[in-house]
Amino acid sequence: MRKKILFLAFFVMSCAPGFAQVAIYPVSNMVQCGNEIFDLTTRTPMVLGDQSPNDYTVTYFSDYLYTNPIANPEVYTMPVGYEHQYIYMKVRNNANNAANEQSFEIGFWGSTPLFQDVYVCESYVLPQVEAGIEYYTGEDGTGTQLLPGDVITETQTIFPYMPNSDCSGTTGTLITIYHNPDIVLEPLIGCETMPYHGAFEFEPYIAVLQINYPDSFFTIHENYTDAQLGANPINELPVYYSLYPMEVLYLAVSNVYASECITVYEILLEIVECSGPEISGHLSFDILENGCDTPGMPAANILVSCVSGNNTTYAYTDDYGNYTFHNVQEGNNNITVNPFNFSGVVITPGTQSVVMGEENIENVNFCLSMPYNRDVAISICPSNTAQPGFPANYGIILSNYGGSEANGVITLQFDDTALDFAGAAFPVIQNGNILTFNYSDLAPCHPEVMFIDFLMAMPGIVDMGDVISFTISATYDGETDTNPDNNIFVLNQIVTNSWDPNDINVREGESITEEQSDDYLHYTIRFQNMGDANAHNVKVLTTLDSNLDWDTFEPIVSSHDFQTNRTGNEVEFRFNNIQLPGAEVNEQESHGYVIYKIKPKATVIVGDSMSAEAGIYFDFNPVVNTNSITTTITDTAGTVDFTANGFVLYPNPASSKVTLQMQNSIANAGVTVTDVLCKTVLKTTVTSTQSDLDVSSLKSGVYFITLTADGKLATQKLVIK
Repeated sequence: MRKKILFLAFFVMSCAPGFAQVAIYPVSNMVQCGNEIFDLTTRTPMVLGDQSPNDYTVTYFSDYLYTNPIANPEVYTMPVGYEHQYIYMKVRNNANNAANEQSFEIGFWGSTPLFQDVYVCESYVLPQVEAGIEYYTGEDGTGTQLLPGDVITETQTIFPYMPNSDCSGTTGTLITIYHNPDIVLEPLIGCETMPYHGAFEFEPYIAVLQINYPDSFFTIHENYTDAQLGANPINELPVYYSLYPMEVLYLAVSNVYASECITVYEILLEIVECSGPEISGHLSFDILENGCDTPGMPAANILVSCVSGNNTTYAYTDDYGNYTFHNVQEGNNNITVNPFNFSGVVITPGTQSVVMGEENIENVNFCLSMPYNRDVAISICPSNTAQPGFPANYGIILSNYGGSEANGVITLQFDDTALDFAGAAFPVIQNGNILTFNYSDLAPCHPEVMFIDFLMAMPGIVDMGDVISFTISATYDGETDTNPDNNIFVLNQIVTNSWDPNDINVREGESITEEQSDDYLHYTIRFQNMGDANAHNVKVLTTLDSNLDWDTFEPIVSSHDFQTNRTGNEVEFRFNNIQLPGAEVNEQESHGYVIYKIKPKATVIVGDSMSAEAGIYFDFNPVVNTNSITTTITDTAGTVDFTANGFVLYPNPASSKVTLQMQNSIANAGVTVTDVLCKTVLKTTVTSTQSDLDVSSLKSGVYFITLTADGKLATQKLVIK
């Protein structure tokens, strides 16, 4: 009998589709050495599994059409010249004649390898083989025995061996393992070439890697998928410009001998303020009227411009009156202060010319003085969203644009059907839905924030979509305010059921009238560190819409010390060394915010809109993008959602009469007009969707019109000329 050598052995277990009534199980191939007779019936228990052989009949076939049943499957020999053959099985249920099919392979193990040489990345798992065959690291069963399932992590030759047989065990299989290096990548540093853009050169970065890892090939990609596929490399760009102060790219590392072996690493691109020259200085308010010979009061949130040739950049003083321009161009730079919110202010000196070299220039200081006048501005801003049944917190922002310290009284009117006053860190007198409290020693050029807390009513009393209205006003003790328009502020806040801790909102809402477009829009950007460790630095970037007057941009206040810089319509708020706790450690202290205001352009018309969004960076983490908000100029204001009965009023300002236009028809609504001291000066009832209100008896000034219907109320400001 001619000895045949078994050729190949794997577990190839494929279940052919069959009838659901007959279950079949995987069957292993048959590999023999020195024996030409195959007992096919050894596969019957395998295909039946836990099913009784008395209930099923298993028939073996030599063709896939199942037309040639094998008469004696216990002593089957392959046709002459064959070294391997597929055998087909049909399993039939004796009770209902349902059937299913399976197949396996038989063959001889010869002098060829048990399987072909293998070239893989990182590791290889030894496959299952026919019973009786073993793996060894040496010929003919010498060396260390390896088991199916063992993981090969280094290049080596293994030898399949069948004990107690005359089969050769001298033919081995080479398993080649390619390893990519373990690389610890440092951030790739780029200098800030212009605000929020960094220039990066990849060539020297990759050259260093190539020297350290000569058996590897490196490419850089903008996303992880491209890196995995080796697609769209960007490393051949002479310079890569990043749009963000912190960005992640992806380094694909492949083996020069096996390009399909790719490991992907993250590269952190970090834009820093390189050692380029800086100009810094201080702004003082000359409250002692001595020309700032002795340190004056810091002037906060004042615009400072730096003009170099055709380029202009802007910085804003922080709470301490300090400003800094980074990476200033060499040559002549003109520094100018622009306190556009202050009337009659005198800046000394008017402009300072600085010749910039390679060294920083400090103490480019200015002194601000102004004539005696009184101008206090007030507004209110939510610290969180209005959610039924939850605390509602607000910040009252008080600014002094006058020439001396201010004292006075603040009055806050709120919707007591929706809110309960919960407390404040200062004395408050409550009379129904009116809160009164004092302010004192309010310094010029230095806004203050007073926090006040409420508790929102439960659902059913307050529901999503309702509007909570606040009217706040400030008076000046013993003096007449020169600008009464900014002594009053109305906030209409929409009730929600959930909120994103990183968001942007505009107090004026989704729509304003053309008349309102002459006033400021007030934006609040909120952020929260959702991690489990402090954020050392936070950076907030926003782009001002083209329909906004960029020159009227002004930071107002923030939760933490911050610096503001602007180039064109690109604004950056920096919270250096903020040490903002993670929410998992200290949820209450993990929040922050920044508030700014800006006016629409004087040329905007009905139909124009202004959009805003922001990107928030916590240390070196990827950007957290906020929502996008849009305010549109319409024929009628839509900021007030009077529940189901919204209203608008026009003209505004008015002189003799004003028209109230309801959003929906109502049976009747009460109308109350109050002055800035919350004194009722007019009261009536309207019963139609459009009503005219006679206001000819009212003196020039600011008033508030409140409509009450179905237990809900809404308030809007009215200016009488």
